[in-house]
Amino acid sequence: MGGLRRRIEINPEEGVDRKDLKLLCRRYLQLNEGRLKRTRALLSARQQQVLDLLPLLFQVNHPLLPGYVSRDVPRGIHNYEPGTDDIRAARALTRSFDYRHEKKGPTDIRSLFLMGSTGSIAHGPHSDFDVWLCHRSGLTAAERRQLQQKADKVAEWATAQGVESHIFLIDAAEFRSRRKLAEANAEDCGTAQHFLLLDEFYRTHLWLAGAYPLWWIIPPEQESHFNELARLLVQKRFIKARDYIDFGGCPRIPSPEFVGAGMWHLYKGLDSPYKSLLKLLLVETYAREQGQAPLLSLELKQRVFADELGLDENDPYVMVYKRLSPRLKAAETEDVLQLVRRAFYLKVGEPLGRAATGIRPAEAWRRQLLQNLVDEWGWSTEDCRNLDHHAAWRIEEVQRERRRVVSALTGSYRFLSDFASRNKLTASISARDLNLLGRKLYAVFQRKAGKLDFVNPGIAPDLREEHLALVHEQALDQEAPGNGWYLLRELPDGQQPLERLRTASGLFELLAWAHINRLLRSETGLALQPGPSAATLSEMQQLVGVLRQTLPMPLPPAPQSAFESRATVRQCLMVINAGVDPLQVLTEKGLTRISDQTDALAYSRERINLVRQVDLLVLNSWNEISVQHFESGDTLVQALKALVTWLLESGQLDATEKAPPAVVEVCCFCPSRAPYIAERVQTLWCSLEQSFRQSGPESSVRYVLQLDTRFFVLQIINRQARFTSLDSREALLAFLGQAQPVYSPWQLDPQCLPGDVLHELSRSVEAGKVNLFWASYGEEFEVYVIDEHGSIYYKLAQEEDAETYLPGLQVFLQSVWRRRQMRDELSPTATLNEEPLVIHSLSVAGRGWKATRQKQGQNREVGPFGARLDMPQIQVLGESLEGETLRARAILDEQEFFIRTGDLNSYAELAAVVRSRYRAGVPAPAAITDLSLPRGWQDENALTPRQTLHYLTLRERLQSELQQAMRELH
Repeated sequence: MGGLRRRIEINPEEGVDRKDLKLLCRRYLQLNEGRLKRTRALLSARQQQVLDLLPLLFQVNHPLLPGYVSRDVPRGIHNYEPGTDDIRAARALTRSFDYRHEKKGPTDIRSLFLMGSTGSIAHGPHSDFDVWLCHRSGLTAAERRQLQQKADKVAEWATAQGVESHIFLIDAAEFRSRRKLAEANAEDCGTAQHFLLLDEFYRTHLWLAGAYPLWWIIPPEQESHFNELARLLVQKRFIKARDYIDFGGCPRIPSPEFVGAGMWHLYKGLDSPYKSLLKLLLVETYAREQGQAPLLSLELKQRVFADELGLDENDPYVMVYKRLSPRLKAAETEDVLQLVRRAFYLKVGEPLGRAATGIRPAEAWRRQLLQNLVDEWGWSTEDCRNLDHHAAWRIEEVQRERRRVVSALTGSYRFLSDFASRNKLTASISARDLNLLGRKLYAVFQRKAGKLDFVNPGIAPDLREEHLALVHEQALDQEAPGNGWYLLRELPDGQQPLERLRTASGLFELLAWAHINRLLRSETGLALQPGPSAATLSEMQQLVGVLRQTLPMPLPPAPQSAFESRATVRQCLMVINAGVDPLQVLTEKGLTRISDQTDALAYSRERINLVRQVDLLVLNSWNEISVQHFESGDTLVQALKALVTWLLESGQLDATEKAPPAVVEVCCFCPSRAPYIAERVQTLWCSLEQSFRQSGPESSVRYVLQLDTRFFVLQIINRQARFTSLDSREALLAFLGQAQPVYSPWQLDPQCLPGDVLHELSRSVEAGKVNLFWASYGEEFEVYVIDEHGSIYYKLAQEEDAETYLPGLQVFLQSVWRRRQMRDELSPTATLNEEPLVIHSLSVAGRGWKATRQKQGQNREVGPFGARLDMPQIQVLGESLEGETLRARAILDEQEFFIRTGDLNSYAELAAVVRSRYRAGVPAPAAITDLSLPRGWQDENALTPRQTLHYLTLRERLQSELQQAMRELH
């Protein structure tokens, strides 16, 4: 070029000098050639061959050259003629190749470019080739398919030569047409990245062959009038249109693109923060500087017009850093600035912490340029050496770096969210996409109780430890108050200060954390200092084996579809008694408890619950891993409640939802009866889960299990899991007799109260009806009424009362049912023959009970349905309810008597009339066979609607007070 630097000025209104246009092209090619030489210097001989042959492979279709598909594949690059070296390289692949000069004519390939890091300081021997293969407009669909097939085959060949390559087919006219979509402020602009991609292309591309980019000869100050000036240059014949390829101008970036592109780089940064951080922060900087500074592509073009062609100053990655640095300094975000510098240093990959040896002169520029920057940053050789060995960083340093990465990425997310809201971009950007990204950030980085953090999001390649030790806190300090554990590199020797990698309340949590973060590998040596615990190395190794089987690392990435819905439980591992011997006192004495009571939850005559401690590990569909440790109180109950709560929140216990079921496994490796404990808890969970799944959305099953001598009832109320503890069977029966807002059947764990009648009742009850069960014991008989909500009413009476009590109860239940039919809406499925009351007789069968359904009129003692009873029948009509006092009219043989509960004197007249009905001195107790209650009445808690249980309970009170009043007549 020669001479002093001269800034080229092109003013269309004053005319265009063709010499200036040619000079611009020469400057462009000079910059391009310099960067190509830098690229070649970093390539091996085979990789250089790929770079040299790329244009030739698309110039011809030779059956023995890489990428051949057929003779009809589009070919020929505009203004391209291979050099002698190119032809020699092709003949090295196939001796039969003979290049023939083509006659001048239309070609199918307009241009060939590389873009990305090639030719920059960030380009290394292992960098990819991203190739833009620009073809002419008008290719048929079949021609494009064939050209794509050839491009894919060429890319495969290049990758086999050591250059991973990606070849993209580009139609410049189609590319320009996307501009309107990208510029639109409508919903269809979506997350388009047209202008950001164009900006990156213009500042990073390398021209290999074909037409030159028209963009380079349009003055930077005329960028907003790009199309008009481009047309003028062609129409006035200052340039030949065929010699240039037009991708359009890039004066500014539309606001929606900042959020779309930022979201993409932020998502990529979750796994590889160093690779994405520079691009992410450049997008953020562009968004903050709108209208205040030119895009980097325009800045580069300004320098070319000013004849400032220095390769170092115009290096694409150096320009990115130079743009980011002032803003980060001004914002006083020193941590982010240092993080950007580390990301830049690692991206370059030139180890300045050790002496330069074996570097070819052609490659030395990268090292010198990076050294200049490092000197500017004030870094020492030790700083560089630390980064050079980042692959060997220990967990402590990775955790510190992770905190900085999390701060930078979450800061960018907040900016993108605020930017979208401030510029009212929610419609065009898609709030859904932004929320999806927020969920991914939350899943990866958000801390919450029990969650195990992944501490290495692409910061160091390997965190494995040669040795790990687990130490109980009381092994170090006998006065320690708790049962905590430490994860160390080595067992303490009393000399060196402890390096605690992590502390936890449970042994298993430390093993799980070390496993998911890949500190603990198959070759890692484990050591143990158990203190007062019963932990053994054998148990730890078995737990590690289960972890590797349940959670093989690394986990496959969670698909984007997973974040479109709430997180669901994928896998759950329930670990019982890690480091605990439930029979430790006997074990220490060398004794073994022998008993035929083998249930692990109520073991031996003392009914010992062998589940002393539980760890619950949960992997969800967002790849979050949590561990909850339960070591005091009713640990199994607490763990079951926590797991049920997880499944409720994710909809996985609702058979009507489509959430996939969770895989729940139980393991136990403690010294005493471990296989039996694991099997028992696994069986319990399967029964519990099946019970809840089968209950349906309109019911609320009550699951009963027994731990030691106590009973626990688990029920889901308003999508909340609730446990109730009861001390005896009597207390359990009373609890099952409480009113319920919806149909709430009960189910007993198979090993709870073996042989008890409650098992047969739960199996035989018919949902939605009133079920009456009765059994005779000689001098006594029992009655169980399970009403339409599943509540149990229980009555124990003398056998002599059976002939009068059961028929009266039957008529009363029928009456209550009829009144409900009058009050409720008619069921569309109701039939005339529908039986409102189902009667079962109970009899002993083996070690249990058998219920036999009675047909109408089959049992004489109960009497036929609707039979007239040979006893006084009383109808009670409630007048008012004041607190717990019911004022009512009692009607007997058309006579009315006013009674009030709690006031025996009010029953006197009625009692006298009933007593007068005695026959031959034999009492004939009156039966209340109908009860009507005042409107608005319900149970004392006012939480549930009226159900048969309420009528039965009030009837029992009325009958009891009437009988007491009759006894006082004597």
